[in-house]
Amino acid sequence: VVAFGKSGVVYVNEDAKGKEDGSSANPYKTISKALKKAKKGDEVRVRNGTYTENITIPNGVEVVSVSGNREKVIIKADKNDQPAVTMKDNTRLTRVTVKGGRHGVRVEGDAKATIYNVIIKDSKRDGIHADKARLEKSKQLVIDKVQIHDNDLSGIYSEKRRISITKTDVWNNKLDGIDIEAGSNIWMEDSKSNANGGSGLNVT
Repeated sequence: VVAFGKSGVVYVNEDAKGKEDGSSANPYKTISKALKKAKKGDEVRVRNGTYTENITIPNGVEVVSVSGNREKVIIKADKNDQPAVTMKDNTRLTRVTVKGGRHGVRVEGDAKATIYNVIIKDSKRDGIHADKARLEKSKQLVIDKVQIHDNDLSGIYSEKRRISITKTDVWNNKLDGIDIEAGSNIWMEDSKSNANGGSGLNVT
């Protein structure tokens, strides 16, 4: 269980017109614009649509679909030499699809992050690339109920850090399904990794 307190809500709708202030009636047109206005503890709620942009989730912010259907909110990288989504400390990505990018999702070093009920596909390198972090629980990466497939390198690649992978399916990636560097603390449960180009699970 991950506690994630929220102090405000910012709305996004790709069909937004006129005034944009992040309210339900006047949402921002892009996720990036909403994230620039979001403060620590805020939730950025995204309405159905395809958002062609690379986003960075700032400290303490959650990005989540309004409908709860992860296939209806697509974050498609505008620049494939950068991650489609970059996650900083104490961030959460919930019920969306991430497509393309250098990596689908990059989790920065020493960042606590949660990726929940997300589809990640078609990146030019790793589906999820997690940078090195300290091993304490306060810096843990949680990957729960995620589908990761058709990426050009590994489905999940993690440098030395603490990571939890549960109820996650990883398939049809060109290298390893899951690749974990030496010294990591990893918990896996109820997950599958199959039909990848390398090993299903490679733990150094």
